[in-house]
Amino acid sequence: MLPSNIAEKASGQLLTRYFFQKRPDHVALELLGTTIRRGQIICIIVETEAYFGDCDPGSRASKYKKGRIRSRLFGDPGVLLIYGMHGWLLTNIVAHEEGSGGAVLIRSCYVPGQGVIEGPGKVSRYLQVNPSMDGEAVNTPSTFMLYKTYTPKEVMRLYRVNVARDFKEPMRFVFNGLFQPRRYKPKELVEFNPC
Repeated sequence: MLPSNIAEKASGQLLTRYFFQKRPDHVALELLGTTIRRGQIICIIVETEAYFGDCDPGSRASKYKKGRIRSRLFGDPGVLLIYGMHGWLLTNIVAHEEGSGGAVLIRSCYVPGQGVIEGPGKVSRYLQVNPSMDGEAVNTPSTFMLYKTYTPKEVMRLYRVNVARDFKEPMRFVFNGLFQPRRYKPKELVEFNPC
């Protein structure tokens, strides 16, 4: 569980661009417990999904060989990738090692005093994310600030939502004990070989 005073603590260490220059699964795990501040809007990340480059059957990089989303996935870490799906905007942060690609999807957030906002589209709506933020770096006035506030004691790993062909090693990370996350079972599992 989150500490009762986490709303008061919600201004820990500001994340640097270097934080996102790691494998997407490492960043996805470490983002749990991170506070997002956008003006007066505050929430704490409690669920993420990691996506890699061409080796990842669930990533848009493996589906699209050109275009804005692909170029963003292989672009500068620490930059927002915003795109729409089923009428909702999804908020991703580009994260990968040099020479590879990837991003982390913010799936759910905890709002102090209100509870969990579950689902990436609802999180984007709460944060008032808009398409013009695509390609902008995090921790700037036009996007939002990220502070490492809390490290969960237990993390649950699950398969990514709506990914039919997924890695055998789950790439969804959930702050355990805070809420009951959506379950999803892929149709096919493949070996995890990070790229």
